[in-house]
Amino acid sequence: MSGDSVLIIIGMRVLAFVLPVEEKNVTVDQSRTDHGARPGLVRGWMMVAIAFCLQGIGIGSLYMSGLLVSELRSKMHLSTGEVLMWTAALLLLAMAALMPVGGYVLRRLSVKALATGSMLSLLMGYVGLAYSDQVWHLAIIFGVFLPVAAAGSIVSANTLVSNWFVTGRGLALAVATAGIMTGGAIVPPFAAYLLTNGGIAHMSFVFATIGAALLPVTALLIIDAPEQRGWHPDGLPHPPVAEPSAHAAPANGWTPRSILGHGGFWVVMAMIAIFSAITTAILSNFVPFAESLGIAKDKAAWLVSASSLAGAVGMIFLGSMLNKVGPRTIVGVPMLTAGTAAGLMAWWPEYPLLLTASVFIGLANGATSVSPGIIAGQYFGRAGFSFAFGVAMFVQTILTAFAIPIFGAGYDALGRYEPILFSVAGTMLVLGLLGRLLPHRFHSVDGSAPHAA
Repeated sequence: MSGDSVLIIIGMRVLAFVLPVEEKNVTVDQSRTDHGARPGLVRGWMMVAIAFCLQGIGIGSLYMSGLLVSELRSKMHLSTGEVLMWTAALLLLAMAALMPVGGYVLRRLSVKALATGSMLSLLMGYVGLAYSDQVWHLAIIFGVFLPVAAAGSIVSANTLVSNWFVTGRGLALAVATAGIMTGGAIVPPFAAYLLTNGGIAHMSFVFATIGAALLPVTALLIIDAPEQRGWHPDGLPHPPVAEPSAHAAPANGWTPRSILGHGGFWVVMAMIAIFSAITTAILSNFVPFAESLGIAKDKAAWLVSASSLAGAVGMIFLGSMLNKVGPRTIVGVPMLTAGTAAGLMAWWPEYPLLLTASVFIGLANGATSVSPGIIAGQYFGRAGFSFAFGVAMFVQTILTAFAIPIFGAGYDALGRYEPILFSVAGTMLVLGLLGRLLPHRFHSVDGSAPHAA
């Protein structure tokens, strides 16, 4: 799983024709309940498919910054560092700064509004890139339009899935989140082909067309919550039982203040954020670490491929199980698994073991990539999901943004990766053991419907 895969989230106020949401729970339309459970379940998985596409396409800009270096360097007479600063770095910082906004916006607007606005922003960003020839153009494109598209897609997609699934949330989120990895596999070679055969303008118009094609899908097909059609989450014929949560919701519901002040949630999320930052830093340095051992670049690249494939497996098959376990398992098992693998890499850095370790780190990282959505849903239910998820991803992204260069700086200072790997292995093993102090299970509380149009 690439380091870019975890750099996400934001929102925007979008499309004047989409009305803001009233602050009240969804009322079930009893006149439409005769459709039964099965149509609701089918429509729920249709929402998962839309979320998959939103994340796969909306996050594409995260994977193509490196491909634009040579084109923009010659076109705008910039250095490689300057190109990366005005594209990849600016995109990351903008998303990190605006992440909590996406969650807050969804307390007032519908998921449909944010998703549609994200695709509109994607379209505008790529049209702008096609005509860009000044640095300030890049600042607007990579500082506003593409961050809004990427992060807005993530927030709206995860909130949409969380609204439609409660007991099956783990599997549904895992499938939807796999769209990010699918985008990472498809976008770079496709963008490289378009660049080679037509240049930046040709590539930009193709991706703008894809964004335009998704506009009617988001505007016409997204249904914020099953209650809007007289159904219930998970396609059940009855409302969900109380959703898991560590504490009862306050009398006035989950507000930004009460979410930010929930100590239990933030202890768990801090551990997950540290884990994600460390493993992403390791994965980002796999190739240079292998090359420092005298391993050829083509063989070193297989370490990343093996980890990415394992990440996809972990995301679908292990991530889908996280909805059924408690904080102790969500934190402890990935920490101990990845910590052991990192320690073995440092102790015996031979290619077969490196390949095995990369698989186990990928499995743990893939499963944990679903954790923020699972944990936000478990603690706050559907009503408080969007804001908690947005802020949690903000914390995770900031830690990751610092961890990657610190890992590289450690190598520059020491001249070896092994001491750094021993340090991060020890950190993860200690945190994994401390995870044993966390609750074994979530407790049950509010299963109310989200605020939705």
